[in-house]
Amino acid sequence: MQSRVYLWCSEVFYHLMFTLKHYLRWSFSVLRHLSIGQLTQQFQLNSDQHFTGELLVHSSSSNAGRSGATYSWNLYFLLGRLVWVSSRVHRFRRWRRAIRLFAPQLNPDDIQFSGTVESPFMEYAVMMGLVRQQQLHRNQAIAIVEHLICEVIFDILQEGDSCEAIAAQSEHLKAMGEPITILNPRQLLTKAYQQWQSWCDAELARYSPHLAPYIGSHEELQKRVSPKAYGMLSTLIDGKATLADLAVTVKQPPLKLTQSLTPYFRKGLLNLRLVPDLLPQQLREVLAEQTAKRPPKVLCIDDSPAICRQLETILKQSGYQCVSLQDPLQAIPSLLEEKPDLIFLDLVMPIASGYEICSQIRRISIFKDTPVVILTGNDGLVDRVRAKMVGASDFLAKPVNPKKVMEVTRRYCPKQQPDAQATTQHHYQDVSGQALLMLP
Repeated sequence: MQSRVYLWCSEVFYHLMFTLKHYLRWSFSVLRHLSIGQLTQQFQLNSDQHFTGELLVHSSSSNAGRSGATYSWNLYFLLGRLVWVSSRVHRFRRWRRAIRLFAPQLNPDDIQFSGTVESPFMEYAVMMGLVRQQQLHRNQAIAIVEHLICEVIFDILQEGDSCEAIAAQSEHLKAMGEPITILNPRQLLTKAYQQWQSWCDAELARYSPHLAPYIGSHEELQKRVSPKAYGMLSTLIDGKATLADLAVTVKQPPLKLTQSLTPYFRKGLLNLRLVPDLLPQQLREVLAEQTAKRPPKVLCIDDSPAICRQLETILKQSGYQCVSLQDPLQAIPSLLEEKPDLIFLDLVMPIASGYEICSQIRRISIFKDTPVVILTGNDGLVDRVRAKMVGASDFLAKPVNPKKVMEVTRRYCPKQQPDAQATTQHHYQDVSGQALLMLP
């Protein structure tokens, strides 16, 4: 009887371990060369599984005709529905346009931001504050959320197969609070895809709405167009506003505006270039201060709270940020949230080994070059070879030695003095690759 009970308990234990390992391995998925079909399937899967977490889409496009930049977007799901989006593509230009479109009673320049710029929910918190103060109607806020999500999906569709998507379960939505609306992802994808198809049908696929038109030669333009056309173009186009910005200014859809400018692009009278985001003055000062003070960030993944505390003490005393994590199931979501400069990773943990987690980290292109240092009490040749095979950068033996911790930290993550000018200068770059340095 006892042997049968023991056998049953053993089967349950191994079944549980297998389930947890399976959960760890598939709690996130990577989609490469993202297509509309894959995006549709991922949205449907999120809906079917009542997925709560984020879909990180990362692009490194080499097609300068479209964007010529590295972009990333985060789409946030709650029980399979879309509730918010964040983007590094003209984050505040996008916000200003949405306010001007759907809340014309507000002046974007008068809106006060609070919280940290690094939070993806900062604009959402500001918007909900405006709703509570009755400066913004609830329906206007919902329209803003839907518009922002559709814009981001359009951007992802335009970048196309240069994108990689990672779906990861996460608890980061707690920082958002109660969503003002929950939206059907398939409906928003269909709407954005229709807009993208119209863009393609108009032969505009190579033009990104986030590029800014500028006049190459005023003298040449004046010679080749009518006085009325020259007056209109020279007044409207200053080289700082993007196609999407200009569309809001002239109260036209981006498609119609871009079509009207296309003949001038084809004749070489107008060109396109990348421009920086348009930060509010309040945030520009805060961001400059944060950038000047921000030390490198180190993530420690170890199931031992004592080891994590020890590493935190050592690193913080030397001026580094340190984020600790004891749950290996949250490794990938935490990486996506924290984006560390260096990772310390325990080799032996319950449920998953450091090998498995390191292998998962290297599957994600944005972390392929992030240094990963394995922490182990068994610094043998076999372990070192296996760690190198899964992409580890180095080994550090336990028990932790403060001097050796700092040696390996400085080797892979040296502290650099920030460039004082880097926080005040804006870079403008045309799509042919010629960089133009402009002061704000």
